[in-house]
Amino acid sequence: MVPPPETVAYSGPFFKIPFEIKSKIFGHCIESSEPDSKSAPSCWVRSADSGGSSHEVAPSRYTSLLELLRIWLTRSATRPLNLALHYQGIRIRPTPAPIHFLLLQHSHRWEHVILCLPYSDLVELFEKCTGSLPLLRALAITLPHYEPVLPPLSFEVLRHSSLLQTLEMSLNCVQPLLSGVPWTQLTSFNGHHLPAYNALDVLRNSPALRECRMKIIQSDKPYAALHLPELRVFHVDAIWISDAFAFLARLTLPGLQRLQCPRVDNHSVTHILAFLSRSLCPLTHFSTVSKGHGGGSLEGEESFVDLFTALPHLVEMKLDVGLSTPNFVASLLRSHYLPQLTRLKIWARQVMDYEVFVNMLESRTGTNVQGTAELRSFAWSYEHPFYGSGAPSGSLSPELVERMKVLIRRGIEMELNDSAFNTILR
Repeated sequence: MVPPPETVAYSGPFFKIPFEIKSKIFGHCIESSEPDSKSAPSCWVRSADSGGSSHEVAPSRYTSLLELLRIWLTRSATRPLNLALHYQGIRIRPTPAPIHFLLLQHSHRWEHVILCLPYSDLVELFEKCTGSLPLLRALAITLPHYEPVLPPLSFEVLRHSSLLQTLEMSLNCVQPLLSGVPWTQLTSFNGHHLPAYNALDVLRNSPALRECRMKIIQSDKPYAALHLPELRVFHVDAIWISDAFAFLARLTLPGLQRLQCPRVDNHSVTHILAFLSRSLCPLTHFSTVSKGHGGGSLEGEESFVDLFTALPHLVEMKLDVGLSTPNFVASLLRSHYLPQLTRLKIWARQVMDYEVFVNMLESRTGTNVQGTAELRSFAWSYEHPFYGSGAPSGSLSPELVERMKVLIRRGIEMELNDSAFNTILR
């Protein structure tokens, strides 16, 4: 979750911003001619750099800054507060407690809140937040560094947050279903490091969810299948790729429009096909991402045919073909497969035959389009299995370069991962 557009980004690193600049930022808010309507409703505090270092701030400056913050919050007292507390260092100096205490006094104004705090600070913050949060709409909680398995947080303070619809949790630890969270009213959930049975509990208790992103930890505890008609967007991932598809095999999502999952291989494609057959969903966006361990590549033209046949409504596809020959994909797309496709991105670990892809692009643009939508965007990313993304991905003849420039002039957006090729095409 990112701060709303009307946020004053007071990031940093916090201690590297000259104190005079901080004073001007808050001073401008304080001196606003229309404080109630124009004072910035947002505060973004960042207190350490990504390396986890800490910094000593002169007490006089820290006190002055707190006073400016206090005045600013008071002058904008009729406005909702969008807040991000982002502490990336393990040791924080000076202690953030005064900032927490000050912001807690305005918790009734919290609307969009991002908390990236050590676990002990999170516990303390929620324990001291004794009032209700009537304006809270979105809450994101994460830990700035790994911590071992921890006891669950109590979110009783959220029980009466009737406007809360978006919840994001990345706690690097196993958390059961959290007490106090108004699950039935959530429309968006993002959860990391969830055991599969906990993830199913979240989905089962959140009937209004329309968008969900989960990173699953497989467990031996059995869990039942689930039917969710309202879900429109679902991203599933896991440390081990097979666990993500095992989880997907328990779901039926008839209203799903966007699906992202790990890279599909010949084994997991059967789970995808079974899911699509079971759900009968009008999937318009399909994306596979190469993350985690395990899993191979989708091999053989028949496997691609089965997958593409099951996606007749697809508008956008981001496909990681792994070590498969990407020319299969290009050849299939020259025919009637994926007739509604307008945006295509491919990741591969095999060198692409650019002529095959140019032929495909020409067949799906301009006057050559027959019975299919016109392709408007094409991106290609090649990563050598040993040399990475910096490896050469082939060569372009002058003729191919000219044909690709013609495609660009027709309006197709084209991006190759090789910077030299992109320079040529400009």
